[in-house]
Amino acid sequence: MSEIFGAETKMGITWRQPVACAISTIACTALAIWAVIEAPVPPAPGVSGLYVAAAVFVPLALWFGVWGSIAGYLSCVFMGLYVGYTLEFALVWSLADLFEGLIPLLAIRALKVDLNYDFKKPKITYGLTALLMTVFVVSAAATILTLTEVFIVTFVAALALLIVQTLVDDKKTWSMWIIFGVFVASV
Repeated sequence: MSEIFGAETKMGITWRQPVACAISTIACTALAIWAVIEAPVPPAPGVSGLYVAAAVFVPLALWFGVWGSIAGYLSCVFMGLYVGYTLEFALVWSLADLFEGLIPLLAIRALKVDLNYDFKKPKITYGLTALLMTVFVVSAAATILTLTEVFIVTFVAALALLIVQTLVDDKKTWSMWIIFGVFVASV
């Protein structure tokens, strides 16, 4: 399926879809393995306090559809095998990462939300995004160094920046992103 601003055009599977899925799977697997090595949560192998790959699953699903969700699922399967889980356990355990991208994708399509990526105030939006990325880096460091108070401050700062982005740009797009791409995906 090809998407242009929410309108769907029926097409067969092209070579681009599996290739994009494979490349996305490789990138997400690398991020997942890095996270469980760099910020493990003992005594659970394969669990990380800084699971960076999860931040990629929703955009992948929105950009590539089901293929993006499959990439998230496969990356978690491969990471599970890397840390020593059996294939059967990894296949079931990874369903959480499949749903993390799939649920926002289905919700946004069911609500027929036209995700508008044309920014009304691009300089402000890019500035807020740069601040959000900075907050993410500080939050990652706080997680790795177990600085709980700093992590809480960065969490609140990130929420505030997302709210400001919602007010500055297309409210429907950013509201749907925050609701389904952040909160629902986190549940």
